Amino acid sequence: MVRDVCGSLGWDWPLTSWRRGRFARMASHCQEIISFLGKTGCMYMLHVVSGLSAASGLRVALDASAEHCRDRLVWFPDSLSVGPLEASDPASRLQWWQWWADMVIAQTGQPASRPGEGLAAFWGEVIGADHLVLWYGQGDAHDSAFFHAMCDRLSDNAFSVVTLDGASGAHTAEELARHLNDARSIPANERAAVRAAWKQLEQENQAFRILSNGNLVSAPEDYYDGALLNEASSQWTPIPRIVAPVMARMDIGDSPLFWRIKSLVESGVLVADDDPWLVEHSKVRLARGARWQANGEPGPPTACTHTQ
Repeated sequence: MVRDVCGSLGWDWPLTSWRRGRFARMASHCQEIISFLGKTGCMYMLHVVSGLSAASGLRVALDASAEHCRDRLVWFPDSLSVGPLEASDPASRLQWWQWWADMVIAQTGQPASRPGEGLAAFWGEVIGADHLVLWYGQGDAHDSAFFHAMCDRLSDNAFSVVTLDGASGAHTAEELARHLNDARSIPANERAAVRAAWKQLEQENQAFRILSNGNLVSAPEDYYDGALLNEASSQWTPIPRIVAPVMARMDIGDSPLFWRIKSLVESGVLVADDDPWLVEHSKVRLARGARWQANGEPGPPTACTHTQ
């Protein structure tokens, strides 16, 4: 790199001691300019997180820091651990999210935007940033899918990473503040491995991405169905009572499980006493004569090769 810089300045290689000193002074001066621009807002650092919960905590942490209070923050407006990943047809993914809008409308009576509708604005902000810092949590499928997708999309962009334990959205502002200076660069071979893993996940195009032995892997849409049905019985049971233990045991959010409950009702395996989207009020039970394998064990996911 130094050789390239010297060539662009018309200097011969190797550098003389005088030129080495001059080069070092110029490099130091450039760093001072970059630091000044960052502090005055002419150049800015953009922190990128996987969701609103993480964004709320990190914004508090940034505002409390004299060094980072001017930094900007955006959160990824989609959840890539669920839904199809057909890269050639992004509209199909947006259409898949219609169930989310239907659920919110049923519960609130208000129109709802679908996850992913703000992606154009998000990418416009990210691509135009001077310095990117990605925050994500190891051991969380949602964060891991976000990290994989960012490495794929930003293949030609420089960025740093702050790696957390567990879901980034589960950390408090105080916990996040302790990591403000932990950003690291990612080796080229690691980025290449993550991109390759994401390409494979896109090709598999399954409904879920989960973590298995540290790897982000594909799983089919009925992956959680056995566990949900094991919590159901022939007696009417409130939907949250069925969903909660599966959430705790299998590390999955409630909304995708509500979607699966609705699908099981529509397929006739479960029966609901009201609209299944009204999860706080509706109850479900096993349909008479419904057949399913009552072992509560999900089927084997399709494995990917990248280990985190």
